Amino acid sequence: MKILYFSPLAFHDLKQRPQEIAEALSKRHDVWYIEPTISYIGTLKNKALSCYTDSYDISPTLHILKLDGRFSLPLRMQFMDPLRINTIFERRQLSNLLKTCDMIWIGYEVWQRLLPLDVSKMLVYDKMDDNVKLSSDSIIRKYLTNCEKQLLKKCNLIFVTARQFLDRMQAYSNVYLVPNGFQYLQPMHAQQVYRTSRKVFGYIGKISHWFDTEAVKRLAVANPDCDIILVGPCDISKCKMPNIKYAGTVPKEEVPDWICSFDVCLYPFKQTELLDTINPVKIYEYLAYNKPVLAVNSNEIQEFKKLIYIYDTYDEMVSMSHKKLNVPFKSEVEYKNFLEQNSWITRVEQIEQIINEVKES
Repeated sequence: MKILYFSPLAFHDLKQRPQEIAEALSKRHDVWYIEPTISYIGTLKNKALSCYTDSYDISPTLHILKLDGRFSLPLRMQFMDPLRINTIFERRQLSNLLKTCDMIWIGYEVWQRLLPLDVSKMLVYDKMDDNVKLSSDSIIRKYLTNCEKQLLKKCNLIFVTARQFLDRMQAYSNVYLVPNGFQYLQPMHAQQVYRTSRKVFGYIGKISHWFDTEAVKRLAVANPDCDIILVGPCDISKCKMPNIKYAGTVPKEEVPDWICSFDVCLYPFKQTELLDTINPVKIYEYLAYNKPVLAVNSNEIQEFKKLIYIYDTYDEMVSMSHKKLNVPFKSEVEYKNFLEQNSWITRVEQIEQIINEVKES
């Protein structure tokens, strides 16, 4: 099967659900991974970006393509083009793939602008984030809302990561819950990435407006003899405290080493309406290395309540941080069952089974 896979991320960005699913699907299918288009205006704002086309192969069945965006509008200006005239150039670049593919996979609702009015291919929407709530721009929020409404009308199949999305889409009969997962990588040099005799609390992931900086500050004040290590890209103000350290972005292959160097792994997100829509990849990753986890409460976190330590308030978090936190899995059987049931390989096997069932119905 030939799959045209529209992603919200460039393939070599921090590896997440889109890249993991595309890579796993390519084991059995021919996958064309379409990266987000960079407009010319976008390159004026960030000179490190290129608006020109780019293409290369990861394998004989996984092809990466970025469209030429010189005549495209940035996301915030898409509403100015209700007839989608600015997307004609992009659509033309994809004309052959749109004709010859068997399935169109949409991982970000704005890609619906490139779909023909009459979609004759099997159309899959993978809703992994609440992008409307992730944006603070009212114009973008409105545009994303309209895009998703249009996309939902055309879909043959909808995958969602969170139960809140499942509840929100009860009106549709073709919605399936497929949570996130993990790819297990063997740790190589855990003792070398961060050496210390002090207890270490650690976080892996992007640090942005949803990250609870106040929680980390309180943890640092309450544990002056411990270090707090934050690993990942940061686009908010950093905490200037002696025992809070930022490691920045690290290669994917080093992530297991960092996790294994932590004594306790952290999931400190703000308790906003966004929190209940996040099925946290990092929790799967922490558990994959059998590390104690201290996490803020949410609907999605409840799935892990027997394995991790959950707090509702800062006082609860601080109290737990002073205790000896046990590893999640007490036996090898429990641990292996978790690895088998929650890997990306297992998730994609579930996805393929659902796709086959829908095609046969």
